[in-house]
Amino acid sequence: MRDHQRLTLLTGVQVVGLTLSGFRCTGVEYVQDGEVVAVTAAKEVVLTAGAVDTPRLLMLSGIGDAEHLRQVGVDVVHDLPGVGGNLYEHVILSGLCFAPAEPLPPPNNNLEGAVAFWRSDAGLATPDLVFVAVQIPLVSPEVGAAYPPPAGGFTLAPALGGVRSSGRLALTGPAPDAPLDIQPNMLADPADVEALVRAVEIGFDLAGQPGFSKLIGSWAAPPRRLDRVAVEEFVRLSATPFMHPVGTCAMGTGPAAVVDGDLRVHGVDGLRIADASVMPTTTSGFTHAATVMIAERAAELLVG
Repeated sequence: MRDHQRLTLLTGVQVVGLTLSGFRCTGVEYVQDGEVVAVTAAKEVVLTAGAVDTPRLLMLSGIGDAEHLRQVGVDVVHDLPGVGGNLYEHVILSGLCFAPAEPLPPPNNNLEGAVAFWRSDAGLATPDLVFVAVQIPLVSPEVGAAYPPPAGGFTLAPALGGVRSSGRLALTGPAPDAPLDIQPNMLADPADVEALVRAVEIGFDLAGQPGFSKLIGSWAAPPRRLDRVAVEEFVRLSATPFMHPVGTCAMGTGPAAVVDGDLRVHGVDGLRIADASVMPTTTSGFTHAATVMIAERAAELLVG
């Protein structure tokens, strides 16, 4: 496939923006060996830079919230307020760490080999919690300071898939290498905190089951079962991003939508987006399979 005459694959380059003629996207610009190179599209451009860099490229190219772009010194081409907003991120708790009863074998399977999906509330239609058994002592710096993890430990990491809290990302300047201002607003919605408190309590129950009790020599982080108040504090200390950002170029028809049902950017001809940024909300499970489905749908639309 790499030898196909219609495929050119470039590595070691950085895309820095889109080229536009009026309200039509005509190509992209990238930097290679310190030089800016422009590539022209015969029909259309498809952005697949992910939920962080896709909105960044749109905003650097003048497509985004007009007021924000003017504030950071970017010329406005198309006022599209939803770009960079609606940021959703799964939350994983880097905690519930245990010392093993016996030394663990060498790690494999990406450090984990089993995942469980569960509901924080029996009335939910779909599971909103994910439990990942990780073959390392995975704890946040704050949890590690409070409860030093054991060498050779392992972790039962609860995560929240059905996230209600959302945030946004924004530019800090017009340069392609300017840092982004990313505000995920994790745990802003009390319902997310409550669901994760329930996740920790379920994690305690799982750790007491025969399958785990044979593996656990002692509890480490935390060293014992906690009461409700302490569990909430533990949630806030251990909450970290799961690196599953979505939603920053959301699909829809309202004023905050960025793409339509065919992945075309509203108000800009010749430009589609085919990555996790188009998901209006996060998935209840991992985002990889859904992103692959978006890519497959994009391929169908392009050849059709």
